[in-house]
Amino acid sequence: MLALDRVSKTYPNGVQALARFSAEIRQGEILAIIGGSGCGKSTLLRAIAGLDRATTGTVTLDHTTITAPHAKIGIIFQEP
Repeated sequence: MLALDRVSKTYPNGVQALARFSAEIRQGEILAIIGGSGCGKSTLLRAIAGLDRATTGTVTLDHTTITAPHAKIGIIFQEP
């Protein structure tokens, strides 16, 4: 299971991209993240993939905290 527990991200310039986002995604579930430009979708995906660390909160996969890229998590960027 992928668990997001109160994940927040504030960038050094003070911009808060995410605020206390929580979700549990079980194996086999399909989830869509939608929202306007700048709402934090890419920031959330980067935190899940271990490419960026959340300022607060945790991302865990099968009880393992994700703090760096992980072999079981992949990401395909929209543009190279």
